[in-house]
Amino acid sequence: MELWILLAVIGGIGSNIFNFLTRYALKDGDDAVTFAWFFELIRGTIFAVAVFADPPESITVSGAALLAVVGIIEIVCIYLYMKMHSYAHLSISAVIIRMRLIWIPILAFLLLREALQAHEYIGILILFSGLLITGAPHKLKSDKGVRYAYIFSFFAALLAVTMKMASAWFSPSMIIFAMSIPSILVLPFLVKHPRKKIRALANDRLVAKISVGLINAGSFYLYTVALHLGSVSVVQAIYQSMMIFSIAMGIILFQEREDIPRKLIGTAITLIGIGALTLFS
Repeated sequence: MELWILLAVIGGIGSNIFNFLTRYALKDGDDAVTFAWFFELIRGTIFAVAVFADPPESITVSGAALLAVVGIIEIVCIYLYMKMHSYAHLSISAVIIRMRLIWIPILAFLLLREALQAHEYIGILILFSGLLITGAPHKLKSDKGVRYAYIFSFFAALLAVTMKMASAWFSPSMIIFAMSIPSILVLPFLVKHPRKKIRALANDRLVAKISVGLINAGSFYLYTVALHLGSVSVVQAIYQSMMIFSIAMGIILFQEREDIPRKLIGTAITLIGIGALTLFS
């Protein structure tokens, strides 16, 4: 097994644990944007230490601009992500956000000239079918969380492609650090009464919330290394294929029992599509 495939698998498992813990925190009333700021602060602090221990030799104007773009996209992504988990069932959002696997090949071709093979296009079509079954069109109009999930899927794909571009210039630690800084600075201005909400967040299950940040930092680092080593489209497919953990945790632990047959059928078809994307890679 190629190293980057193993890293994507382990990172994907960590990402799904992060999804579960985030949904657990936000479903019980924590402010979504405050939680986003807190988790970005933890991740940014961790990778600030890594960057200062091993700083880049030089940063060009073009490189700095690319890092700034990554950071701006991350602000949009983390805002949508936390809002999504405030409203959407984990077992539905975990599948819908995989629509990024459709956006990534398109954006990767336009921005990186990264072309796909025939079996990868077939996998995308199968994947899209699974997504349509799990996130039915009527949900888009009636469920705020699902709307956030669909919009997030596009910006998450854009973030993945720009991170792949940055990986040619910078280390994973530098990319993640630069990605976190704009969110740390901007997100408090999107919160009403930020000091009050930060205190409330810190006074309730603080150790668990710090653990969420640590888990995400680790899984995202592995994901960023995998992006540097492999194709962005295939890395994302493998990383996201670990979604089966989120589906199971949403149904079993959160008692999200609505439309279980549709969720399971859509998940199965989606995993078949992911398999088609990765089997010959």
